[in-house]
This record gives sequence, C-alpha cells and structure tokens, in this order.
Amino acid sequence: MLSKTFHNLPQQRQQRVLDAAMREFTARGYEAASTNRIVADLGIAKGTLFKYARSKEVLYLHIYQQVITELSQVQDDPAIYRSPDLFLRVEELFEALLAYAAREPLRYRFSMRASLDTAASVHTRVEAMRRSISSQHMGAVLGGVDWSLYALPRLEVLELFTWVLGGARAAAIPALGPEYDHAAYETLMRKQLGLMRRLVRGGIYRNPPEEP
Repeated sequence: MLSKTFHNLPQQRQQRVLDAAMREFTARGYEAASTNRIVADLGIAKGTLFKYARSKEVLYLHIYQQVITELSQVQDDPAIYRSPDLFLRVEELFEALLAYAAREPLRYRFSMRASLDTAASVHTRVEAMRRSISSQHMGAVLGGVDWSLYALPRLEVLELFTWVLGGARAAAIPALGPEYDHAAYETLMRKQLGLMRRLVRGGIYRNPPEEP
C-alpha cells in the first residue's frame, strides 16, 4: 500500500510517479528495475520516492493491483460477448483487451510482463493476485458458454483452455519490450488465437491416428 504522502499528491503527480515506475518495470523486469532510474526519470530525490512507497516491491505490487483491476473491469462487460463457444468468447475478450491496450499501452504491457516475469522474486505474489482477481471475474466469460458444444467434459475443456491460453501468453513476452509496436503485437496474438482455434476444432493431424 502506498503512503498517505503519495495519496496527498495531486492526481497528475501521482500518475507521473506510477508511469515512471511502470516504464522501468516494463522495460527491465522487476529484478533488474532500478529505483535510481525511476527517480532520475522523475527528477526527485530517492528519499522522496521511498516516502511514497517503502520499497520497490510495494510500488510494483500496488501498480499491478491497480492495472489488473482495470483489466477485470474490461472482462466483466457483458456487451463484449456474443458467442456461446468458450474459445470464441476468449477472442471476443481479446478484442476488448486490444482496445484497452491501444488506449493504455504502458499499463497493458506492464500487466503482461508482470505475469510472464517468472524469475522475479515477487512472481508468487503476482500470480496469487492474478489468480484471485481472475477467479472473481470469470463469470462474464463462462456464464454464457454452451457446454453441450464439446465432446469433452467441462473440466477437461477448461483444462485445455487454460493450457492453450497459457501458451499464447508466453508467446507474447518478446513483443512487450521497449520497442513495443501495437500493430505487431496484435498480429502476433491473432496468430496465436488462430492456432488455438485450429487446435481445439480440428487438431493437427491430416488423418487422426487411432488412440493407443
């Protein structure tokens, strides 16, 4: 939690501090990020930054909590979902998230980098926060799914969904660095979603082999 001193700052000043921290964390990851570079970017003393947040970890987790809360609000909007197919609903959600990424590229890149920065000492905390928020806000995605569309039991469909979506997320990380290009990122993720769709609908075999 950030300090009362931070919250007493004008809103514009608060956002400047958070944006400077996000730029550093997104470009370098948590471990390599430097509070020295953050304060140099802001033009303030290091002691001032630590009056706002008592540690780099506190600052990082505050920003992550803020951004994933915004993303969960995007996910909760029932207007974005039209299909009863879970995998098409994921694509519909992705379109909404792309719109968010276009509006807030730094915040979106930060959230993705945080989730995929598995070597970071804070990764366990980040994943716990992500899972907690995700479990609280999956209703909008799953609520309109027609499970009779699938030959597999519901739990297996969800397991497959989690697996392929995790692969798509992992493929995103090279595109999230300092030279981020939104159009290139969109192309990459559309490719990943297309592969997901082909896998779950038709498999990869020209002539499916018999079960062993």
